[in-house]
Amino acid sequence: MPISANISKLDVAKRELEYSIRLFFSYGDIVVIHLISSASYSIFRGLGKTVGITSAREELYKSVKKGKVKYVQKKLDEAYNFLKHAHHDPNKLLKFYPESSEFIIWDSINIYQNLTKEITGLMMSFRLWFYLKYSEILLKTEEKEYFKEAGNQIDINNRNLFLKAAEMFENKRTLGTL
Repeated sequence: MPISANISKLDVAKRELEYSIRLFFSYGDIVVIHLISSASYSIFRGLGKTVGITSAREELYKSVKKGKVKYVQKKLDEAYNFLKHAHHDPNKLLKFYPESSEFIIWDSINIYQNLTKEITGLMMSFRLWFYLKYSEILLKTEEKEYFKEAGNQIDINNRNLFLKAAEMFENKRTLGTL
C-alpha cells in the first residue's frame, strides 16, 4: 500500500459519488449516503463553476426571488451542514428527508458527465433508476423515453438488479459499445 498518492478533486468526487451509489443500491445507511453524496456534490459544483457548468441547483436559484436565494440555499444545505458541524445547535434535531440524496446524486451525475464527457456504469444505472422512479416529474428527453421503455420490465425496488445493471453498463462502456 502506497504511503502517499496524488489525487485530483475530480477523482475524489467521482469516488465519493460512486461509493454513495453503491451504498444506495445496497440499502446502506441513509445518513452516510447523504453525507458522502453531498461532499461529492459540493466538489462537482465547484469544479463545474470554474468552467461554466451549472448544476440543477444553480438553475433553481435563477427562479427564486433575489431576497430569498440565501433562504433556499440554507434549506438545501441544511442536512449536509447538520451532519458535518456539531458546534451549531448541538442539541438540535433534524427532520431528514432521505429522498433528497437521490436528487443530489442525480445532479452530481449530470455535472460529472458535463465535466468529463463520460458516464460510468454505476452512474448510468443510477440514472436509469432515477428516471424510472421520477418519470412523472421530469421533462421528456430522448434518454428518459429510452429508460421508460426499460421500466416496463424493471422493479425499481429491486436495487440489487441495478448493481448488476451497473456492471453490465460498465463492461459495455469499457468495450466502447455503450
